[in-house]
Amino acid sequence: MLNLFKRKKKTQPKQMKCPKCGGTMTLTSGLIRTFHNYMGQEVEVTDITGMLCLDCGELMFDWNEAQRIEKYVREAVVLEDKAE
Repeated sequence: MLNLFKRKKKTQPKQMKCPKCGGTMTLTSGLIRTFHNYMGQEVEVTDITGMLCLDCGELMFDWNEAQRIEKYVREAVVLEDKAE
């Protein structure tokens, strides 16, 4: 029996046009970026996967990656507060 309501997995494109400069964005893994939290602290996040523009450096994430980064930055603040 066929399941007509089965969801297809969305796959992220390997390349797309950069909305900032019009260059080519490529799906890249293993990136390292520094983010600032609400207290102004810097948190370095490693092993990021996202669409990176080779021309201007613009970086875009999918929803799951953005949630993972946000959770990591939030937990880093909690751990730092407890260490004091």
